[in-house]
Amino acid sequence: GAAIYYTLDGTPPTAIPANLYSAPITVSMGTTLKAIAVKTGMADSAVLTAEYTDTLPLYTLVTIPAGTVTADIGDTAGPFSNASSINVTVSAFKMGETEVTYELWDAVKTWATNNGYTFANAGRQGGNSGSGPVGTVQHPVTTISWRDAVVWSNAYSEVTGRTPYYYLAGTSNFADSTKVLRTSTTDGAENAVFNVSANGFRLPTEAQWEYAARGGVPGNAAWVYTYAGGNVLGTVAWYQSNSGNATHAVKTKPANTAGLYDMSGNVQEWCQTTRSSTDSRRIDRGGSWQGMTPASFTVFERHFQAYTTVSGSTMGFRVVCP
Repeated sequence: GAAIYYTLDGTPPTAIPANLYSAPITVSMGTTLKAIAVKTGMADSAVLTAEYTDTLPLYTLVTIPAGTVTADIGDTAGPFSNASSINVTVSAFKMGETEVTYELWDAVKTWATNNGYTFANAGRQGGNSGSGPVGTVQHPVTTISWRDAVVWSNAYSEVTGRTPYYYLAGTSNFADSTKVLRTSTTDGAENAVFNVSANGFRLPTEAQWEYAARGGVPGNAAWVYTYAGGNVLGTVAWYQSNSGNATHAVKTKPANTAGLYDMSGNVQEWCQTTRSSTDSRRIDRGGSWQGMTPASFTVFERHFQAYTTVSGSTMGFRVVCP
């Protein structure tokens, strides 16, 4: 029989031992596989090409422009509370138009678990007081921890051809792919090294989250809205009084002026930022379908924080990238 030689980088395969097919291979989205059949005494076959294209659900990214906050605003412990004394400049970045849906979470997680990733929590379609799936796959994913969100962000980076942001503690050589953080079952996420030159996905800092929730333009009318997109809670957010005690599909309330949906309500959103230098709990912002305290939905309130292993039906996330 003929021997099969292949490459996964789009280059023409040659009959060398490194290219010999001898066992099943794992192919990532975006890979171009090329193969030939070789048999002694016969001409090599034509090159067979198979392209494995990205079939992930669409996730729109919104560009948030750079700006400088020069006036005190927000929670007394928040990122802009002392901006009049120490101006806070936020560089331009891109943020997910919506919270990560269960559809996208599951597609990336499926790829990830076939490529060396492990997750502490499987994630849940939507959320309510029960335990089963809620609504459609367009509901936000819930019941994921901060660690899960961090590791998933790396997986989303890899499957879309971006450079991951989070690496194992002590990493100095970001070219070493074995150092990419790929598990949420340990405390590796809390101790991760950031590849600050990477273009990969990551959780927003609290400053990025609040800046975007306010519309991303300091000084305009929307900057001082109470909630993301307006001053009337029920108009812009799913919360206890109008949610029917469950999540809703993303983009079913109006966007804020930056074009972001559900920054107030539906699910609380994990941020990268710790509560303080002595409190390792992570900030989560925006309020959820279960919340009833109006302050928890505002663009400024630091109402919630949780340990990195906590998960629940009110907790989700969205990602940012440069």
